[in-house]
Amino acid sequence: MKYGLIIQGPRYSVGIGPNKAQSKDGFDTLDTVKENIRRLKSKVELVVLSTWHNSGFEASNVSSQATLLESYPLLDFDYLNQKKQFLMMFVGASYISRNSNCTHIIKIRTDQLIPVELIDWLDGFFVAESLDEKKIICSEMLRDQPFYVGDFLFAGSIGKITSFAADVLQYNGQRLALSNPVDYALKYLVR
Repeated sequence: MKYGLIIQGPRYSVGIGPNKAQSKDGFDTLDTVKENIRRLKSKVELVVLSTWHNSGFEASNVSSQATLLESYPLLDFDYLNQKKQFLMMFVGASYISRNSNCTHIIKIRTDQLIPVELIDWLDGFFVAESLDEKKIICSEMLRDQPFYVGDFLFAGSIGKITSFAADVLQYNGQRLALSNPVDYALKYLVR
């Protein structure tokens, strides 16, 4: 298996809920992004930072070991940035598909630090399950909330990750559920 890594999101993460009050400028993710690139570069074939124009990142301040992809932000209403998130994931997955021999994609957020052991765990999971074309790994699911799928991490074959992002984007803002993690899971399952 050859992995492509998508690091998706803005430079300054303000979060939602009580974390939003921590800083009016938000959490500067630059050092976290650089550390993830340093940690994971030897385990992945290609790293892309998929974000939008004026998100705070510049190619000169990220890393020569990653490709910065900047898309234009969506102008219409985007509840909790769902369309933006899945557009950036789709752009990153499409780029990796066209520019590498990667078979699988790992998508993480700019505001989280990932242990290098994740790659070995994914290798073991996909090989042991013999289902690498059928499953998408997510960061968490909640037993008391049916269809809740956390977005801190997604991993799967290029086809599955690309299809997941494209299926969510097909709804063009239409909601199936109020909860974002339930909404995009249902969109993917319905499509």
